[in-house]
Amino acid sequence: MTAAPARRSESGFAIILALWAVGVVGLVGMGYVAAARARVTAASATSEHARLMLLAEGAAMRAAAGLVSDLASGRFDPSRRALDGTPTACAADAGVTAMVAVEDEAGKVNLNLSPPAMLAAALRVAGAGEDASAAIVSGILSAREQAAAVRPVQATVRADGGRREERRSIATQRAFASAYEIGSFARGDERLSAALLPLVTAHSNRPGIDRAVAPPALVAGLGGQDVPAAWLSSSERQSFTIRASVASGRAVARVDIVAAIAAPPAPPLRIVEWRRDPTPPPASGWPSPAGLPPC
Repeated sequence: MTAAPARRSESGFAIILALWAVGVVGLVGMGYVAAARARVTAASATSEHARLMLLAEGAAMRAAAGLVSDLASGRFDPSRRALDGTPTACAADAGVTAMVAVEDEAGKVNLNLSPPAMLAAALRVAGAGEDASAAIVSGILSAREQAAAVRPVQATVRADGGRREERRSIATQRAFASAYEIGSFARGDERLSAALLPLVTAHSNRPGIDRAVAPPALVAGLGGQDVPAAWLSSSERQSFTIRASVASGRAVARVDIVAAIAAPPAPPLRIVEWRRDPTPPPASGWPSPAGLPPC
């Protein structure tokens, strides 16, 4: 009399257990599907970013080649290629827009050579307060003093086929080899560091700026038409920062290079700095590549 109810109870439990097992397997399967989809999406994004990075590098190098051509012809045409950091839009590829900005380093305040008042003015233009400006200028001057205190290295140079030896001093090292080093003095203020990058340099080899190629905001901050004569110099068109940013509908990428160009017999182009995605550009607000000239 009790066997049938027992069998029915066991059968019901088995059904529940089977349903529970099917549910668990389904959940595990859904987890695997979601993970696979995430990996596919990540791989696609990585591939797209790699493609855009190559396009950004190509745009930057084409701009550098254009500067070499300008130097060879003796004519830098600002209507074709602004040298004060004003970006130019172009089509890097189908569906990809590039923004390329060229900055003549002679239009920036030199971290190694410019006087403290110029450094302070550049910091104010970048948005630094008086206290922060004074602290950063003090840090820059301290770094200069430490670099100047390093004893020159003596090198032995053989000349005349080794028959004569000369003792020459290797120049004392510079305090700053890159404008990006200003970030270590900005006390972690990334906004201030980013605002300073277009205004300062370590590559102009002169204390003053060329007002014709300097960023307009920097010229205004230094006095506009009343910039002291001691703060002015002429560009020799030798060192440039090129910032190339590209965007598609799915990703963005950026490359910054510092290029040194020279007339023969020196090498026509030398890349001094090369940085990938130093500050990724925003993904929105880009012009459509349709109708833009090729980069």
